[in-house]
Amino acid sequence: MQIITYKHIGAQKPLVKLLTGKEFGISYAAAMRLLRNKDIRINGARVKSADTLINDGDEVSAYYAPPVRNIETVFEDDNIIVADKPAGIETEGAGDTLETALKARYGEALPVHRLDRNTRGLVVFARNQGAYAAMTAAFKDGLVEKGYYARVIGSVKQSEAELTAYLSKDSQKSRVYISDTPLAGAVKIRTGYTVLERGGGTTLLDVRLHTGKTHQIRAHLAHIGHPIAGDGKYGTNAQNAGLPYKTQQLTAYSLKFAFSAQSPLAYLNGKAFEIN
Repeated sequence: MQIITYKHIGAQKPLVKLLTGKEFGISYAAAMRLLRNKDIRINGARVKSADTLINDGDEVSAYYAPPVRNIETVFEDDNIIVADKPAGIETEGAGDTLETALKARYGEALPVHRLDRNTRGLVVFARNQGAYAAMTAAFKDGLVEKGYYARVIGSVKQSEAELTAYLSKDSQKSRVYISDTPLAGAVKIRTGYTVLERGGGTTLLDVRLHTGKTHQIRAHLAHIGHPIAGDGKYGTNAQNAGLPYKTQQLTAYSLKFAFSAQSPLAYLNGKAFEIN
C-alpha cells in the first residue's frame, strides 16, 4: 500500500472524476473498492461517496497499491527510455500510468512529453536531470520528428497535404478548437499527412506533426471533415456507428532526433525509433 496525495486547484469536481482521471489514474472498480473500504480521505477525513465534491485547495489522499504493467520499450540507455505506451492509460501521474510502470522498473523516469490516454505509441522518458533538460529543449525547439498513423472516417481525397490552421485551447472543457483564421489567444499549427490506404469507409493516414499542441491531430483532422475513427470527443456517435473501434485509432509510431552537435544526446541523431 502507498499513499497517493493530490491537492486540487480549480473548479469543483466530483471525487470519482479525480480518482479515475489523470490525477490518480485509478480504474472505476478500484475507486469504488477504495471508497467502500474507507481508503480515501479529503483533508484528512475519510469519505465514502463517489459524488463528494472536491473544492479548490482540497487535499485528496488514496491508500492504494497501483498495478504495475509490463511495458514494452524500444530503446533504453543511461539517459533515456523510449517506451511503447498502450492505449487506455495516462502517460504521467500516480496510479496505473506509464510513469508508474517505468519508475517501478528503472527508479528515475521523467516524462518529457505525453500522449492522450487513448493514444498508443512512443513516449520518451529521461533517466537523469541532464537528459531531461536536453530532451525537453529538443521537443520545444522542434528538433524531434514525430510520425503518427491515423485511421480517419471517410475517404480522404487529397493524397498528400500540409495543413495550416489556428488552435485555441479550452482547459475547462479539456478540448481545443480549430480556426482557419487567426483568433485572439490561438496558436498557429501545421499538420501534414500522406494517404496510405482507403477502404471500408475509412482512410489510413501517415501524419507528420510539425507543431505538437494538445489534441492537434485529432482536432485538425476533424476540422477538415475526417475525424479519427473511434474518437468520441472530436467525432460523433453517428460517425462512429458501425465501425469496429472502441477507442481512437491513433498511434505515435516513430521518433527521430536532430540534436545540436554540442548536445549530450547528439549520439541519438540518425537513429529511428519505430513500432508497428
